[in-house]
Amino acid sequence: MVKKKTGETRMCLDLRSLNAITTPAKFPLPTPREMFDQLEGAYYFSSLDMLWAYWSVPLRDEDKHKTAFTVRNKKYAFNVMCFGLTNAPATFSHLVNKVFQGCQHDFALCFLDDVLCYTGPDFSLHLRQLEEIFIRMIKANLKFKLPKCLFGAAQVPFLGHIATREGLKPDPKKIEAIKKLQRPQTKKQVRQVLGLASYYRQFVPNFAATAAPLYTLTKKEPKGVEWTDDCEWAFQNLKDTLTTAPILIFPNFNKEFTIETDASKHGLGAILSQDTTEGRKPVAYASRVCNSAEANYSATELECLGVIFGIQQFRCYILGRQ
Repeated sequence: MVKKKTGETRMCLDLRSLNAITTPAKFPLPTPREMFDQLEGAYYFSSLDMLWAYWSVPLRDEDKHKTAFTVRNKKYAFNVMCFGLTNAPATFSHLVNKVFQGCQHDFALCFLDDVLCYTGPDFSLHLRQLEEIFIRMIKANLKFKLPKCLFGAAQVPFLGHIATREGLKPDPKKIEAIKKLQRPQTKKQVRQVLGLASYYRQFVPNFAATAAPLYTLTKKEPKGVEWTDDCEWAFQNLKDTLTTAPILIFPNFNKEFTIETDASKHGLGAILSQDTTEGRKPVAYASRVCNSAEANYSATELECLGVIFGIQQFRCYILGRQ
């Protein structure tokens, strides 16, 4: 039994032996960035969290015995899809995709058991679109957990971010957790810090160059963590930068994009932006460190490398455009 953040418990099985002989089911999951790119012009948001999502999917009778487990000399088996099955995420994603076919990327975004309904400034339209979502859920025998839902809001949490009318920003709860991180003592802890911070790297200009001293600590040699002044600077700077991260506007694919690049021997950086009535606003940041060969490039070669990097990173936004 695994304790959830809410204090409730979730039953999970150790199904590693079963998963090892299971043929993986492949179903593509959209990235958070792909989903947020659909939200330009959104004014009203409703975030919906499904109740007992996996348990809404029944198992075939001939497969139920495969989930059998023993408690106090009694044997039980699941009638529904349980947590821990290797194909559970793909199976549920396929189900959700079928349920919301025709309205995804129009007024609904779905990622596993999270659903976001978004509409322009017409609130009555937002209500009609919510009704359409509810009808589809009822037909599929899927339910929402009301205490975790928000309706008709100006901003909502979704996939670790806050979607607002102005654009995208990090979830303050996640940033607060990063701010409270203590200095890592082991390589594993360094990787955990980088993993948390990297989730929001699109908000940080030159993230890779800033975090470079910390990435150095994750190498196999030396075995221990040799914390230097550069590591401390990188650690504190990442926390401070994420605390003051700018709002990233949602891209408007009817307008031109601007890519600005920067390069040095330490790393490459790129900014994707668009002009608005309030001036030029960032859509996303990208960066990476230079390898040993690239660090020996001349200034002109580095700048050209930076341009290539920026175009490659934001290719999906500018392909087929001026």
